Order: sequence, then structure tokens, then C-alpha cells
Amino acid sequence: MLRRMSAPINLLFACVYAAIGVAVATAQDRPERAFVLDPSAVSVTAVDISNGSILSTAPLSASPQQMLLTRDNSQLLIFDQGPGKETIRFGYHPTGKSMMTSFDPKTMKKLWQIEVGWGFSQAFFSPDGNQIMILCPGYTSQKPQETLARELVAVDIRSGTVTARLAIDHPIIAIYPSPDGATAIAYSGIRGLYEATIKSPELVFIDLAGMKVLSTIPLEGSPGFPVFTADNKHLLLLDRGQPSDKPEKNINGKIFIVSIADHAIQATIDAGSGPRDLLMDDQTGQVLVLSDGPPMKDRHARVGELRIIRGTEIAATIKVARSPMLLRVSPNRQRLYVVCVNVITAIDYPTLQTVGQMGFEPAGSSALTGDILSDHDVSELAFSPDGKRGFVLYEQSSKLSVLDLEIGKPIASITTGRGGVKFAKFLGAMALTAASAASSASMAYNTGSPIYAYPVFTVAPANTAIAFRPDGRFVYVLNTNSEDVTIIDTQNSTVVDRIPADGRQIRFLADGKFACVQGSSTLHFIDVEGNRKSGELKLGGTLLSLMPSPDGTKLIALINGPLHILDGSTGRVLARVGTFKWPTQILFEGTGEKPAAGQTQSQSQPADTGMASSHQ
Repeated sequence: MLRRMSAPINLLFACVYAAIGVAVATAQDRPERAFVLDPSAVSVTAVDISNGSILSTAPLSASPQQMLLTRDNSQLLIFDQGPGKETIRFGYHPTGKSMMTSFDPKTMKKLWQIEVGWGFSQAFFSPDGNQIMILCPGYTSQKPQETLARELVAVDIRSGTVTARLAIDHPIIAIYPSPDGATAIAYSGIRGLYEATIKSPELVFIDLAGMKVLSTIPLEGSPGFPVFTADNKHLLLLDRGQPSDKPEKNINGKIFIVSIADHAIQATIDAGSGPRDLLMDDQTGQVLVLSDGPPMKDRHARVGELRIIRGTEIAATIKVARSPMLLRVSPNRQRLYVVCVNVITAIDYPTLQTVGQMGFEPAGSSALTGDILSDHDVSELAFSPDGKRGFVLYEQSSKLSVLDLEIGKPIASITTGRGGVKFAKFLGAMALTAASAASSASMAYNTGSPIYAYPVFTVAPANTAIAFRPDGRFVYVLNTNSEDVTIIDTQNSTVVDRIPADGRQIRFLADGKFACVQGSSTLHFIDVEGNRKSGELKLGGTLLSLMPSPDGTKLIALINGPLHILDGSTGRVLARVGTFKWPTQILFEGTGEKPAAGQTQSQSQPADTGMASSHQ
């Protein structure tokens, strides 16, 4: 499996800036209890998801941000960043200390509460689970009297006491516990929030047992967030350099490979011009990077490059078509496909030899959306489960290209969505434009002005998502422009039907017999055995998150209203629970077994498309 290298799971678990967070403890028995954090209501609620009853609700302090369960499920920890205000340049300015509160998950009675430090950004457990490390970012200001201490704080969760504090010099964007939990790696990077406070990027290794700095590694350029390799022995940081079409101005990017054991940069590797992202192959441990080739006088003659990195060295550099955008791996892992503007390069993955290239037409422009100047880039290449067909989606376009990957040629071009709906929206946009022009002209005439301006209304471009029926016979393409799902027979590339359904995501339910389209306040269900719409559910509020329970038997819809508990296979409503103002996190209770080294409680993740990139 090839995965995003955006941030390791342990950072995701600790990060509190995500709008919606889900954490699930390892469980053998079916979990019944879930906890809902509602900062707007300043409360946390325990819910029995087996019958939809509210067990209890506990009031919180003014700014709750995140909750965590201890590994033995004996405490529910709530973190509050404390009072303060957001500033444009330096971020959150606390005016009071952050707080940490512990509750008994079974009774929701408060066990203890302590002051921690100035602000709150991340938290993670010690290897034995008895302590929690909290990063308090403090505040950096040009006015010395406003500067607040930046600290890593250790708290004993059994007694609820602070056991150690470590002052940190540089502003920290992120902090990562090492796989063995013995050290933490703090990252100060130019890229990220409030970079005005950071003079130069660096990594700081911290001994968690002694709460002291072991080493500091200065970094060149402007690298993105560090990520762990598959074997958890190294951190990789990608600096994009300064790409240019002019050879004399181009500066290639580079990859820093940092040894976690040695606390040192072990290698610096050339990443090419304008490297895209780091892609990790968990099965082989290889890292793959797309970039542009060296600049040339003839821009159209410039090629792209794919680098394969093994350990600390470049194993291969493969030439591909110009301007590579996406890298995907076939279901059987025998082919890599590099998607460029209108060419796909196929590479034999075991031997890293180029197999060939296949061309396909770009999406083109659209008069309906008002975009008549440029073609649309490819946004996704998806494969049928048997790997024989490729389906190309385009940014802001309703077009779908179908590729026969066995012969290496495009075989069909399909327009998704309903043309009548799109044309009706186009006519509506024209009417609004005409009305605004008439109103502006009248106002100009009355004021004696010879010049006037008015807004031009257009139809928003299509954004599409794609899903395959488990047996691969049909593919379902969601079109946000026409608010429908186009069902396509993969055997003959023909449209079977178009089903009305507004939303931005499509997913299959537990047993694969139903698909669900997630709208802003409505769920649409499709019976994929009969390829017909089976119903819809109006939630009565804004859908903030839709997630399965740990055992997959239920779906939990989190909205600013009643919590909806749905059957995980059919989407049928089992219960509606309470009323929430604006919940931000739901946490399921499990048996609390200790995670393996280098892991934490699992976190909700986007669907994996086979190969995806980090966004730094």
C-alpha cells in the first residue's frame, strides 16, 4: 500500500487543529460508549451507541479543544487552551493558562483539573501510558512584555500533577514522539502557521525521561513537515527549492534524511526541479518523488522525472512526460502510472523499466462555467478492481476518460451529470448577470456617471468523486455541478443511469450493497445491486462528520443537532441522540489495550486511492 506522507499517525492523534477528530481505542469487545465534545455548548457528553441513550453530560471550561482516552480507559482527558485571542502575525495570544481536566468515563465525574501552561497545541502519551506530554506554544511578540513561555510539560495522569517542564527556544509547529517513545522530535519550520515567528527551520531531539534537549539540527531552505519512513528509522523532510523555467535561476529541491537513532542528518538527496510530494510504499519501504526535469530553452521539450529512493540513496531516476501531476499504483502492484497533462507513463514496478505511454485528451473548457481560456488538469486516476480499466477525472470538469490499460489506449469519453440541470443553472446565472447589469446601469444613469461595473454570475465548475462496486462491474461518479451520480457499466463504458444526489463525497457502506452520498445536510443512499436510489435522509443540520463505529456495524452522523446513529450496512436510522450546538470530536471507548511501538490509537483517515501525496 502506498500512503500519504503528510504526518505520522501519532502526530495526527495529537494534533488539535483538525475541525473534526476521531480516535478509536483498540478493542476486542463491541464498544458501546462514545464521547462527544461540543465546544459551543462547553460540554462533553457520553452516549450509549447501542441504544442511543445519553448516559451523562459534563460541563467544561470555556475553550475545550480536544479529548483523549487513557490506554486503560480509566480517564477521559479534556484540554482547554485557556482564554485569549487570535492575532494575525503571531497566532493565539493567551491571557490565561491552559487547563487539563480528567473525568471518569463511566460516571463522567471530575477526577482532577490542573493548570498546564500558556496555550495548548499537542499532546501524546509516554511509552508506559502513565504520563502525557503537552506542548504549550506560549506566545512570541515584538513586545518583550507580551512574550509568554514556550514549554513541553509532563503530567502524571494518575495523580494529576505536573512532573517536569522543559523550556523551548524556537517556536514549534509540530512535535513527534519517536517510535519507541523515548524521545520527541520538535520541528520549527518556515512553512506553517505564523512563520513570522520562525527565524530558521530546525529539528530538536528531546529526551522525554530526563526532559532535556539532546541535540539540535539546523535545516537549510524551507522544508515541509517531517515524516517517518516505513521502518520508523528515519525522518524525511522535503525542501521544494526554487523552481524556474530558466536554467540559471532554477534551484532543485532536496530531501533531508534524518537518522532518529543518531539524531543527525544521514543524507541529503537531490529531489529535482519543483518536487511535488513524498510518497511512501509501506510494503517495500521505498519513497517515490515526482518532479520536473532540468529546465530547457524549449519549454515543451522539458520532461518530468520520477525518483525512487531506497534507504539513503536514489535507486533510480525515470524520465516521464512533461509536467507530472499524479502517481498511482495498479491494484496488483505491477505497474506505476505517472499522470501528466495529456499523457500517462506506465512503468513496470518490479524492474522500474518504462513500459510505454498512452495519450488522452484534456478535459477542455466550458462555456457553462465561464471558463473558456484553459484546459482542466487531471485530478485523479482510479482503477477498476481487476486493474484492467483506468478512469481519469479532471479538475472542475464533468468529463470522464476511460482507458484500457491492457492495450494502453483510451476507449471512451463520458460526460457525467445531467446536461439539462447544468444548462438550467447556466440560464439562471445569465439572468442574474443581466439583472445586475441593468441595476448598475440604472444607478450610473441616476448619478450621472459614465462608468459602471457589475458582477458576472457563472455556474460553479464540476467537482467529481468516484467509487467502484466491490465486484468492479459498475463505477459511480459524483458530479457536484449537476448534483447527481452517473452510473457507468465498466464492461462496455456505457451510462446506465444518472441518479439525483447532491454532495461532495461518495462511499460504500459496510457490506457493499449500498452507496452513500454525503451532502451538506442530507445523506443519499443508492442500492448498487439494483442501481437505483433507495432513499435519502435529511439530517436537520450541517453534516460535520460521518464515521463508522469501530466494529463497522454503525455509522455516526455528527451534526449541529441530534447525533444520528445509523445501521452501518443500510444507513437506516437506529437512533437520534440529544441536541448538540457544534460538536467537533467523537471518541469511541474500547478495551484500551496498549498500542504497539510507534503506533497510537487509530485515527479516521480519508479513503486511500492507491497512491496519494502529502500536502505541505
